[in-house]
Amino acid sequence: MRLSCADYSFPLLPYQVNLDLIRGLEFDAVDVAIFSGNPNNSAEEVLADPNGVGRRVRGMIHDTGLVVADVFPIVITDFRPVFDVQSAAPNNPSAEVRRQARDDFRRFIEFTLVCESPGLTILPGCPFEDSDPSRDWGLATQELAWRVEVAQEAGLELGFEPHIGSITETPEVTAQFVAEVPGLKVCLDFAHFVYQGISQERIDRLLPISRHHQVRQAAEGVMQAISYEGTIDIKRLVRQLIAQGYEGFIAAEYVWMQKWACDRVDNLCETI
Repeated sequence: MRLSCADYSFPLLPYQVNLDLIRGLEFDAVDVAIFSGNPNNSAEEVLADPNGVGRRVRGMIHDTGLVVADVFPIVITDFRPVFDVQSAAPNNPSAEVRRQARDDFRRFIEFTLVCESPGLTILPGCPFEDSDPSRDWGLATQELAWRVEVAQEAGLELGFEPHIGSITETPEVTAQFVAEVPGLKVCLDFAHFVYQGISQERIDRLLPISRHHQVRQAAEGVMQAISYEGTIDIKRLVRQLIAQGYEGFIAAEYVWMQKWACDRVDNLCETI
């Protein structure tokens, strides 16, 4: 088990300064965000030249003494009033959007390979208004099954992050989703469950099917909490992962954005 740090914890820093900070905090690895509108390594930049951007990013990371733990692409085509993950969701009702999302995924696979990451994390899909929930679910499982196949052909692991607003908002539904998509794993961020008042004991069922962990403090109604106000027993989580022989990464993942008031925490101090 190794420690990583999300490069999107410090989005306003120039990328080399960002990496130097992460290495200075004695992390061995970095989670690379490929988000639409990102100041560093935006999804649009990567999609335009996945090989070129991948070589540049890999070089900077390796020269800093780090390795890539995970790649996390999120494409957003509608930022009104805040970014809308439905706009490019894999289970979007629009066949054209789904086709474009598949094309984008292949480019993210290329970037991930060039960065020498063991795998990547995506979002699972969302419920849509005026749509049949069973159709939303069916499209999501179908699209992620295709992505698992593409990732495995490339020698990569694929995980998804269950999150608020997705079709996998609870541990039980998340486990059902994984059961229906062979080869799919979970990128587990307890915060999205704890925020809803879900106990850590209920989340434990997802540990055996996880491939990557994003860790920060949270509490009921608080997506990102300062350490002494959070309710997640991180030491317990680490002990459980060790007992289960987990060999992946645990990433410190404090984000900085207005959504869920995640810009009210000192990311640097909490990461330390």
